[in-house]
Amino acid sequence: AIEFKVRGLGSAVSALSVSGISTYPEQKTGAVAIVFDDGFASIKPAARVINKLGFKATVAVIGKYPDRKQPGYLSLGDLHNLKDQGWSLINHSYDHQDAVARYFDASDMASYQKDVLGGAAFLAKNGLSTDENWYIDPHGISNTTTEAIAGKYYKFIRTTLKGPEAYPFANPKVVKTFGVQDDTPAASVKKAIDDANAYHQTLFLTFHRIHSAPTDKGGYDLGQFTEIMNYLKATNTPVMSLNQLDAANGVPMNHLRIEEGYPSQLQSAITVGPSSLLDRIKKWF
Repeated sequence: AIEFKVRGLGSAVSALSVSGISTYPEQKTGAVAIVFDDGFASIKPAARVINKLGFKATVAVIGKYPDRKQPGYLSLGDLHNLKDQGWSLINHSYDHQDAVARYFDASDMASYQKDVLGGAAFLAKNGLSTDENWYIDPHGISNTTTEAIAGKYYKFIRTTLKGPEAYPFANPKVVKTFGVQDDTPAASVKKAIDDANAYHQTLFLTFHRIHSAPTDKGGYDLGQFTEIMNYLKATNTPVMSLNQLDAANGVPMNHLRIEEGYPSQLQSAITVGPSSLLDRIKKWF
């Protein structure tokens, strides 16, 4: 046993006894997880580059857009093709609202929960759920209240806070990322990859639109994107989808079942397979 004693200005002594100290195993290699937020159709040329190199990536799916066949977004057929190629499809909510500004500031957390579960229901209904450990925050804005609500259903929440991560994550409900903007030089991304490999960290590279044709609405240049992907291949950097990352870290998979309830209600339940490690959770709102 280990005992710490803290002596103050007076005579009183505070003591804390610890029966033992354990540590998590060190992450042994670097890793890169490529995530395309929002599911824009313009990422399809980038997906072909990724698949050609033998990598897998992840799409953060907004439920309402494929459901309504919104122009400019991946269709249901596109999403099924990516799933069949081994990609991860992750819940990015149904309505893609800023959790703090739209829900927390309005004291409407019931609608926030409905938004989170609505995105999960869309994936489940259409046979697109691949990794129910992860939720990707719309706009990357959260606080402890929103984290607690989404955290009831998901082990990990990826935000837009910038930085690399080493597993186990310092805060699994606030996982950081490297947001690749339209003007981010490929050299800056390569440097981040080098650091991830040198320091055995996990680097989440987040892209949005990809620009490959004159008619595209901006986005990251396909040529630079291809340069980055080739660099990952040349440096033998492990590139994983989120379900591959979980498997590599030995994380059991959540199984989130969404059932339609009474009008305007959703019912959810979580189990962890193959055996139940969490109590069944049911929430009505």
